[in-house]
Amino acid sequence: MGRRWLLLAAAVALWGCGGSGESPSAAAPGPGAPSVGGFAAIEAEILVPRCSAVGCHGGARPAGQLDLSAGRSHGELVGVASARRPERLLVAPGNPDGSYLLERLAPGGDTPLMPLGAPRLSEEELERLREWIREGAHP
Repeated sequence: MGRRWLLLAAAVALWGCGGSGESPSAAAPGPGAPSVGGFAAIEAEILVPRCSAVGCHGGARPAGQLDLSAGRSHGELVGVASARRPERLLVAPGNPDGSYLLERLAPGGDTPLMPLGAPRLSEEELERLREWIREGAHP
């Protein structure tokens, strides 16, 4: 009986009470909801072309044992200890300042800055990563 009640409660939560007539996608995202574009856009527009496709963090032997290729990067980053600094998480959800990934990418962080031998990420790209992490680093 407890499971049926739980399913009923979940159904009511999904349908909402009273209904505003708006579809859920039309409503503003709640706290902790991923930003527009979310991680898929970050992966496709930043991580794959700037980190993986250039041959460093992709392929058969990714640098630092960190594979940032499409479909793998989230699992390789979020909540994972850095190979270089095992006491630090690469991405600490909700905590951009505690995320070692940003320290390796932003000027003034740990050296050598990434990406090696390529133009640095723009401030806009860094801010997109910071915001994604701040929002909880959802896939």
